[in-house]
Amino acid sequence: MVIRKATDMDITGILALERAYFEEHEIQSLERWEASLAYQREYMHSILDRITVCEEGDAVIGHILWDDWEGRVSINSIAVSREHRRKGIAKLLMHRLEEELSGRYPTVHLQTLTTNPAQHLFDKLGYQRTGIKDGYIQYEKEIGVTHG
Repeated sequence: MVIRKATDMDITGILALERAYFEEHEIQSLERWEASLAYQREYMHSILDRITVCEEGDAVIGHILWDDWEGRVSINSIAVSREHRRKGIAKLLMHRLEEELSGRYPTVHLQTLTTNPAQHLFDKLGYQRTGIKDGYIQYEKEIGVTHG
């Protein structure tokens, strides 16, 4: 198992994990997500430096994707293949991201559906719940002070 920055060759595997997420947690949004597949592929290509993958053999078995929205870090996606869950991969990806961003950004933000079991991972990793909006739990974690 290797954790590394994503390359163009990983985008198909990342999109497969994203699709699996929608099939499992947001089936009502799957059709809309599929309609935006070309945009998703282009978006991921444009932010490869903000995607970290976990690879086993030649397969992407997990990823984390973040973006900077007006100086605010937001984790837009974290996913692990069903057969590789509960092995600490999501935790490793979260820690890697926090290490990468520490000192550059003071906090990390994310949101997850109130029905998503991953919320327990975020709680364990020290993310503070800051509210619930439109069925999504809002989280924030301080990771370091920026130097500017």
